[in-house]
Amino acid sequence: MKPGLRDYAALAATTASGGLGLLLPLYLTHQGHSVGLVGVLTALGAVASLLSRIPLPLLYRPSRSRQLLLLTSVGGMVSSAVLPFMPDLVFFTLALLVNRVMGGLATSIYLARYLDMIGNAAGVERRRVMGYYGGTQAAGYAASSLFSGLLADYAGFEVAFLFTAAASGVAAAILITLPNPTGSQARETVVRPRPAGLFRGSLAAVDDPGLWGVLNVNTWNHFFHTINGSFFPVLATAVGLPPAQIGLIRALYSGVNAVSRPVAWIFMGRLGLRQIAYVGIGLQAALLFAMPFVRDVLVFIAISAAFGLGRAVVVVATSAGLAEEVDDTRVSRGMATATYSTSADVSNIGAPLVGGLVASLFGIAVMFPVTAVGFLACFVAGDVAVARWRARRSSGIEQVPAPAPG
Repeated sequence: MKPGLRDYAALAATTASGGLGLLLPLYLTHQGHSVGLVGVLTALGAVASLLSRIPLPLLYRPSRSRQLLLLTSVGGMVSSAVLPFMPDLVFFTLALLVNRVMGGLATSIYLARYLDMIGNAAGVERRRVMGYYGGTQAAGYAASSLFSGLLADYAGFEVAFLFTAAASGVAAAILITLPNPTGSQARETVVRPRPAGLFRGSLAAVDDPGLWGVLNVNTWNHFFHTINGSFFPVLATAVGLPPAQIGLIRALYSGVNAVSRPVAWIFMGRLGLRQIAYVGIGLQAALLFAMPFVRDVLVFIAISAAFGLGRAVVVVATSAGLAEEVDDTRVSRGMATATYSTSADVSNIGAPLVGGLVASLFGIAVMFPVTAVGFLACFVAGDVAVARWRARRSSGIEQVPAPAPG
């Protein structure tokens, strides 16, 4: 079965329910809480999303993916709706953590379900349909930021939180009408048995260089995105750009991401994930390095547009890589998508910490080139390590003697 309009509508509604990324700091600041507390709660939310990926390999099956998504949508709807009516900070935090767990599970399950759908459909061009998936997500996030911000400003935070809850409700209503993917059970049964023991079994569950190649690319692509998103407004303010121009540049960056993903496959051609990654991540590193030397708003606009294009192409390449590069007899679909999603959580936690530390020691202008070079070096080191692992495994396979005749 191929993804249809209802599948994309449910995905868009689910991502549109993720407006808490914008609402949370605004709401807490409006309530008079300190910047430190805002940072702590934001980090706790990211940790909750990360931890939500752990049970996914045990929970996910194509035959029950719709039911799991219905559960996360209802959980997200309820937790979003009650947040602005929680005056006690402890209960507010608990509701926030539930919401982030539901959101983390939903994004991972949607991706696994989508991969199962396109994996069984004849004549599907994976890079193109993964571009549609990424574009739908980006459009949902853009709508979330736009409407939740406008509603918070003109109708109040309660209405803005209820908007995110309503988006989850719309997703649940659409999901009721969708069937589960079919024809995937055969793939689930051929995953190789794992060694006994939690530690050895966990290592065996991700024992595939193709998976780690995708994770390496995805992790550092997200590191560049998070550093840019977290610290560009600080840099732009320091060089004298007014808030309206900063908002315009960020909106352009998001818009380029949304528009580029559905057509990114055109730029990829027959390139492999590794080649696309070096082009896209190398471009982002060069642009991040150059940012503190820019003063003109038009140059910032050009840099942001190019940065968004580089990120969009790599996002589509890595999501397609889950279908093209990962050996699904070694790694289950649930495990692959859980670890893939976790790499984004790691960057959401790690990149601001690294950038903040470097900026506090050397200044914001120095932080950009230092992190650009450092993240690029880490990406290359990871790529070389995965390439050697792949070569060793291929060499080992080639050296296995053929069985004797008869």
